[in-house]
Amino acid sequence: MRKPKIHPEYKIDLVGIKFRERWNIVLHAKKEEIENYISNFMHIEKKNKEWSESENKDWWQKRLSVVNETVQNNHLRKLWRKRHSESFKEETIYRIDKNIKRWEIKLGPSSGHGLASSYHWRRKDCPSLSKNDMLVLTNVDEMGNLYFSKINEINAPHPYVFNRENVQLGFIIPLES
Repeated sequence: MRKPKIHPEYKIDLVGIKFRERWNIVLHAKKEEIENYISNFMHIEKKNKEWSESENKDWWQKRLSVVNETVQNNHLRKLWRKRHSESFKEETIYRIDKNIKRWEIKLGPSSGHGLASSYHWRRKDCPSLSKNDMLVLTNVDEMGNLYFSKINEINAPHPYVFNRENVQLGFIIPLES
């Protein structure tokens, strides 16, 4: 998933802008949100450059000068991840396009809802999601948690669970048919 140089829908120049999210997540942004993100990003970059060229290297003052923009951009990225999580459908097959390590995975109980570290159930053979594993969405609970099962382990005792703002959801993409 590569970021284009120009936004395909809004025709905004994206060269030099670091979203710190995968492009499939940023696609859920509205035009005003991208413009605000870029404005905040440019302000942070400007302050960082001023600080590096300054004789006074007061780190705390630099941090205070960009805290509002940083918080806003963190919020926007979290909002885009939430929107991305709402795009998953139960009748679609998904593919993992990057390994997800065992410490980044949560498992659900064998019946009911909730999520916990995979270490709670299987200390010796903790599960992981590898590149090109196929998943299917089995359930979405009221809190927005997404429950997935591997296609080859559909009867596994515990589903893989991701909350709706989880960064790892960016690595779960629909299989092209």
